[in-house]
Amino acid sequence: MIVLYVIALLLILSPIVYFASLTPRRIIMWGATAVLLYFAYIIAAGFIPEDVSLSLDFAVVGINSFNFTSHPYGLIAGFAFALVSAFGFMYGVRVANPSEQAGALIAVASALGVSFAADFVTFYLFWEMLTFSVGVIVLLAKTRDALRAGLRFLVFQVTGGLMLLFGILLNYWETGSLLVGEPVAGVPLFVLGIGIKSAFIIAYFWLPWAYTTANFPSSVVLAALSTKAAVYALSRVVSFNEIVLYIGVAMTIFGFTMALAQKNLRKLLAYHIISQVGYMVAGVGLASTQGVDGALLHLLNHMLYKGLLFMAAGSVLFSTGTESVLELKGSPDKPYIWKLIPIPVVAGVCGALAISGMPFFNGFVSKYILKYAFADVQPAGVLLMVASVGTALSFCKFLYFGFFKARAEILRRPTFSMNAAMILVSLATIILGVRAELIEPLLPYASSLPYYSLANIWGGFQFILYGIIVFIILRNFLDPANKPVLFQKLVFVDPFWDWFGSATFVLAKIATAFDKYINIIYEGGSTVLKRILSLEFLQVGKEKAYEMALQAGKLEETLRGDLKKVEKKKKEPREDLKIFDIKGWSIKNLNVDAMIMALLLTIFLLTFFYYFRT
Repeated sequence: MIVLYVIALLLILSPIVYFASLTPRRIIMWGATAVLLYFAYIIAAGFIPEDVSLSLDFAVVGINSFNFTSHPYGLIAGFAFALVSAFGFMYGVRVANPSEQAGALIAVASALGVSFAADFVTFYLFWEMLTFSVGVIVLLAKTRDALRAGLRFLVFQVTGGLMLLFGILLNYWETGSLLVGEPVAGVPLFVLGIGIKSAFIIAYFWLPWAYTTANFPSSVVLAALSTKAAVYALSRVVSFNEIVLYIGVAMTIFGFTMALAQKNLRKLLAYHIISQVGYMVAGVGLASTQGVDGALLHLLNHMLYKGLLFMAAGSVLFSTGTESVLELKGSPDKPYIWKLIPIPVVAGVCGALAISGMPFFNGFVSKYILKYAFADVQPAGVLLMVASVGTALSFCKFLYFGFFKARAEILRRPTFSMNAAMILVSLATIILGVRAELIEPLLPYASSLPYYSLANIWGGFQFILYGIIVFIILRNFLDPANKPVLFQKLVFVDPFWDWFGSATFVLAKIATAFDKYINIIYEGGSTVLKRILSLEFLQVGKEKAYEMALQAGKLEETLRGDLKKVEKKKKEPREDLKIFDIKGWSIKNLNVDAMIMALLLTIFLLTFFYYFRT
């Protein structure tokens, strides 16, 4: 029952936070933080028994029930969402704006709903709530890049949601059951629908767009939600699947390779989410006991250290006004930032060591379980080791150019709550690394391995050592200030970006032109029809008709002149393409009516099949 109370409380607090004044809003967010920490404690202490179901009836409003259950996979996912979101709320309590905090409360409640949903009706409801709440959080940054990124995010996520819906319906037709579990029919639709939110290589583009354009306090919460909810969902619907396994392996390589090319701290972290989620996807695809335990433990560990890294990068942005490595390089007369904001720098080091799999940090434990699970699965095991070296290399670049070599004037220092959150999460990465047995009871298959033998400690440390050596050799090559050589362009440029940008721009122009002429025809037809019905044309004399003809001719000349101006207009630079420039479009161009109709159709189909199930 406490699951329902927590979800309901977060949803109720959302509008209150939005309308509350400054002091009450901060009190409410501190209260939400305390509630989530207490909920995480209850899960960890085992006070929520496994496989206990709860049905909430709402027959009075026409809905039969919401069904929740405490599946073993859902318990560790719910623990992770509650714990890390609490630290995220703490971090942003003084710097996040009310609308983003309200959206974050809905997003966290949605992620918890996905984790504990017992049937696909409940699951899909919270899945789509998570999609739209995250999309709104991105849009609330209200910058040009955020508006574009938010719309692109919604395009990808709504597409994935529809695939998932059709998979649910196909499985229902085949089995007559809506219980969450491995589907009998529609498996490709399940995998693709969930895969889009998991940032599979074929559909990863939304992630670096969204996570780097949202305001920095929101990025901390976002990094913990969408992809991790998708990994949990994938673990519930997929048994052994070699295709999923190697998609995950490819994600680990691709993610760190793209991260090496970035000049923006949060964009580097965003691309590395793809790499780390790849470990989880590979473990889920393997579907062995160690594979699933390693994947779900890595889900928790990744949420902690990646949230910590986003906190550190956000603190640099908050304190210096920039997150660009080029701008942070600064002139020699400016001070090193590590001397002025030591807590974010230490937090960045802890996060980097944890994500690299340094012994005695939490990332080492989950990576060791996955390494053990893939010991006899080749070439996947070798490729995951290569990805470990690439991760260490990436975060050598992150620390060296973003923190240790960075010089800048400090505009303001991180707030108390920001520093407190970074300190607590840093301690959590160390505690769960040194005392791995604390989290073992939450693992679905209770995997327990000898993590800290001398051989295993050396095995974990050597990947970091290799990464450091490679960074020393390639340091100048990886310096963002250096002009990229041909190899760097070939390897590090996102090959899809140019095609997608051009295609989207052309389609937007076509859609705008089509919509414009449809409006002209509609308005012209309406005017003619009104004149015919009122018989106004009979009352107009020859002079009036001649005057109207002249006005029509002038209008035609004006339209032709406008078209010639558009044709003569020079092509804008690449960075100025208004692919989704909301401010320059009318509401008709956004096709909001079509989006609303699609959403209503989705709700209708889901309700129809829910009520008429056998």
